[in-house]
Amino acid sequence: RAAARERERQREEEERANRRAEAEKERERSHGRENRERTELRRESYILDDKEEEQRRQAKRKTETEMAFKGRERPTMAT
Repeated sequence: RAAARERERQREEEERANRRAEAEKERERSHGRENRERTELRRESYILDDKEEEQRRQAKRKTETEMAFKGRERPTMAT
């Protein structure tokens, strides 16, 4: 009878250990997902920043080109 109780206690302890191990694996998977999501969001943010910066550069070039063109037009209009 004592041997049966000991086997039952060992089985319960193994089940608890398995549940703890599974919970730890799930925490690691969850952290991995969160890290991947954060990395992806950061990457998307960098891409958007790059696109915005490129749009600003293009707008600046366009303005500079327009100003240069207007600067060339004025003397011919005065004559």
